[in-house]
Amino acid sequence: MLDIFYHVTHRRNLASIQKKGLLAAKATGKRACVWLSIDPSSALADHVAHSHGWRKDCLVVLTVLAPREHVACQHLQSVGLHRDTAFYSRRDIAATHIQFEEVSL
Repeated sequence: MLDIFYHVTHRRNLASIQKKGLLAAKATGKRACVWLSIDPSSALADHVAHSHGWRKDCLVVLTVLAPREHVACQHLQSVGLHRDTAFYSRRDIAATHIQFEEVSL
């Protein structure tokens, strides 16, 4: 069974994601992973914008379908995300598991 998650990224990354999916190796943080959330809130977008130095209006939220056993929970309350809403996957997520209709912030 696949669960619904959300991934926030810069609009310029869409073409690559549509072709290759979400690649853990492309992560720019401390962990080589794909960050996901169960809440497409503006708090997540605020965190991503601040972390990467991007303007919030350049961000898109993608809907991602992934097996729960492929993701781990990460508590990010310090950045304004509620407990148990932030997850990460060390596995790549195929483009076929991503819905490219943008979710509004």
